[in-house]
Amino acid sequence: MIADDFLMSCKNEERLRKTFDRVGKRANFNNNFDKAHEDLRTHFTKLEQHFMAFFPELLIHIDPFCACN
Repeated sequence: MIADDFLMSCKNEERLRKTFDRVGKRANFNNNFDKAHEDLRTHFTKLEQHFMAFFPELLIHIDPFCACN
């Protein structure tokens, strides 16, 4: 993940679609990963609100373990 800069490769919808597609093909169960980008688009505002509340708490939690900020 680090060598391929995985997180930055998911910075736009087209890259996310490709990622969801690959995950869906690797999964050993029936799934709808090929439609995940649609849910992301539909619920983006609410997901962003949750992320913005969660991320500062995450930074506080991991601070003792790394020099991230």
